[in-house]
Order: sequence, then structure tokens, then C-alpha cells
Amino acid sequence: MSSIKDAEVDVQVADYAQPTPEPSKPRKKKKGAAETTVKKPKKRLRHSRWFITFNTNIRFDDREDPELPKVIAQLQTRVKELGLSKNLKPLMVFSDPTHEFTTQYIKKIAKICGSVEVGPKSHCVHTHIQLIVSHWSCIHLDYTLVKQFFKDVFPNGHGFIRVYPNDSDVKEYIRKHVKEDNDPEICVSKVELDSEEEEQEEEEEEEEI
Repeated sequence: MSSIKDAEVDVQVADYAQPTPEPSKPRKKKKGAAETTVKKPKKRLRHSRWFITFNTNIRFDDREDPELPKVIAQLQTRVKELGLSKNLKPLMVFSDPTHEFTTQYIKKIAKICGSVEVGPKSHCVHTHIQLIVSHWSCIHLDYTLVKQFFKDVFPNGHGFIRVYPNDSDVKEYIRKHVKEDNDPEICVSKVELDSEEEEQEEEEEEEEI
């Protein structure tokens, strides 16, 4: 009798006993399985265009005045100096304070070209300048500083700046307002930017602003 009861107890204990779980083994990577990569978002390349006009307010009613070539040369020099990195850098303002005037955010200064002329009605020496910047940021010009850049040489002068969304608008303005017989364009061939070690992505989205 006792042996049967002992057997029943043994069976009941065996039924309720919980097996000890084995530790999980790391899954082996299948051969030839492609790795999952996270794609970086495309950089948005933007093109900003400004048309700068500065009037020296220096009037020459006599085109034979010996001082006229001197004033024209001074203004031409100032236009060229605008294209120097040390002068252009403080004129540009980034909406993001972490961005800088470097190759990480500025792809290139696509164009700085200006012409100097004597107004047909005002007879004042003035300049028209195109500035085009390609960048991966959001930038604008400090208009006050741009004007002051020229007023440092021509303190009685004044200027204004327009933003144009594309080249055709700039060309149309020039066609209407700039004389055809003015001095040849003064173009800055290259503006040196501070370099960054980080390379830009090849894939870009372009945006005209």
C-alpha cells in the first residue's frame, strides 16, 4: 500500500516541477545577408542672388574733369576688395548660429561682378554688383555692413540691395537700368573659403532662393 502512495506522490511532484530555462544563444548572421544602412538625408543646395547698387554721390558734369578717372578707379578697387574673403565673411549672416563661412556650408561664391558708370542724368559715379552664393544653409546679407563697406571710402554715398530669385531677373534689371557703354565688368575670379575636413555628400537637392 505504501509503495503505491509513494509512487503517486512522485508522479505529482514530477508533474509540477518547472524545468530550468537554458540561456538564449545569440543568433548567427546568415552568410550573404545584406547589412541595413541608414541613408543620410540629401543636402539642399541653395543659390542666393543679390544685386547691389552703390552711388558715391560724387557728381561730374564735365566728363573731362581730371578727378573723374581717380574716383572711378577708387570705386573699381572697392568692388574688387568686396570679393576678398576677409571682407565678404563678416557681411554674411547665417540663420543657424552654428553655421560658419566655411566649405562645410558654403559651396562657392558663384559670382561677384560689378560695373562702374557715370549716371546719364545725375552724372554721379556709381556701381552695380551681382553677388551669387551657392550654399547648404540659410543666409542673408547684412545690408548695413555692405553699405558701410563702401561708405568707408565714399562717406557721402548711399546704396541699396535687391534680392533676385534667378539669373533672368538680374539680367532684365541690368538691361533696363545699366548703361551699355559703361566700363567693362569687374569680376572677382575666386573667393577663398575656410576649409573643413568634413566632405559634402555628392547627392544634393537644388533650390533657388
